[in-house]
Amino acid sequence: MGPTILKNSGIYLSTPSPFNDPFDGSPIFRHVTWRVGVLNDSTAIAREIGTVHRVVVAAPAYLARAGTLSVPGDLRDHAIIVSPAGRVMEGWTFRRDGKASSVRVGGRLILNGSEVAAAAAITGLGILSTGDLSVMSELETGRLVRVRPDWKMGSAETNVVLPAG
Repeated sequence: MGPTILKNSGIYLSTPSPFNDPFDGSPIFRHVTWRVGVLNDSTAIAREIGTVHRVVVAAPAYLARAGTLSVPGDLRDHAIIVSPAGRVMEGWTFRRDGKASSVRVGGRLILNGSEVAAAAAITGLGILSTGDLSVMSELETGRLVRVRPDWKMGSAETNVVLPAG
């Protein structure tokens, strides 16, 4: 996901990344990373490079087998794949026509990585809420489809993060 986010940002990642020392011009190295969401560590330096929008996706074969959704509450009748982006205690909140609707979901699978969660969705194991950039190519190829794209979920800023100093 990192290379996808950074592709058009003007920032080139390699770990470690070369920078020139401001005093003598010699190459120095700093580790950089990216983060989705608020940066709580005030000692780090963050540069906003974009926004990630949460989406709900599933494999076409899963929806053909399990049925489509009419309202957010229908999620309770489906297998849910919970990834880091979908792990919120309050439930998943959707907005449509100025109204909000929240649904508490239980996960059939609870996974620690976005890539493995997307793979589980591609194989038809359930419905996934994740960042749009983490499944961009799967949406473009049709391996995953948006579930009710008229329901909007939240978004978060994406930052490149450098250590202070």
